[in-house]
Amino acid sequence: MGAAQRWTRERLKRTLWELVNDPRVSIVYRKMDDCSAETHWWDKQRDIFVAVDPDREGLVRCVIHELLHVALEAELMNRFVYDLEEPIVDALETLIYQKDIALKKRVMDRWRKAIRAKLGEEDD
Repeated sequence: MGAAQRWTRERLKRTLWELVNDPRVSIVYRKMDDCSAETHWWDKQRDIFVAVDPDREGLVRCVIHELLHVALEAELMNRFVYDLEEPIVDALETLIYQKDIALKKRVMDRWRKAIRAKLGEEDD
């Protein structure tokens, strides 16, 4: 068995896009006291539940952050404690969100549309 495929920025963006469109992924709004969003899943073969507090960080940014946790589960959660995992996810979120999504209107609109569909909201 060969080595695992290395992550590139393009591969990570593609994986996040596939996750946000995966029928096993559900996204809901929920008020939270101590965070902007959270994700629950048993393994990637089962349902993935993302909750986002609408009064905190931006919706797209929060969903990307949470999906990074899912996408990188084997690389991060199985090797790092949460205090080390979270800054890694924060850095990747910043890179992908700021450079590849937020500054590109069509890409941002596509993400918003995909997330709104998960939330059951009508597209504007």
